[in-house]
Amino acid sequence: MIDTSRQTHAKRACIPPSLEGGGQGVGEAHDQPCAPGARHRIKLIMRERATALRNESTQPERALWYWLRKSQVQNAKFRRQAVIGDFIVDFLCPELKIVIEVDGESHVGRGFQDQLRDISLNERGYRVIRVTNDDVLTNIHGVLDVIVAAIAEIRSQQTSHAPPTP
Repeated sequence: MIDTSRQTHAKRACIPPSLEGGGQGVGEAHDQPCAPGARHRIKLIMRERATALRNESTQPERALWYWLRKSQVQNAKFRRQAVIGDFIVDFLCPELKIVIEVDGESHVGRGFQDQLRDISLNERGYRVIRVTNDDVLTNIHGVLDVIVAAIAEIRSQQTSHAPPTP
């Protein structure tokens, strides 16, 4: 008789059968889809693209990152070029589910696609803040004010919905 309980557990938990890639997130098991409800794995190609984007960041992205890094804005921890599903966002605060997109020339004529992307992220519970390259380069304090206001609003909503402490 074959013991299927181990196979079922491995499939449910999305545990690869072996570490062919040496635990580096590569190999045959990495590309297999997880069972429904299992922890989501970032596709290798998305992770590589996000890394490339971090290494090739634009001047406005670097300027904003200077202020967002090391939890300098309201003690909120941000990541650069983070993967959310099929999207790579410029900046992400996972704790507060805030996405910041810095739009430059590559976004000209992409208003409809950006709108669909924003809707998809909103449906996943993320608040999207869009700023232009020009905003970041010429009015960084105004951009930071918008981010601080969003952080304060989300935190106040979190505390108003929190259960009372005993």
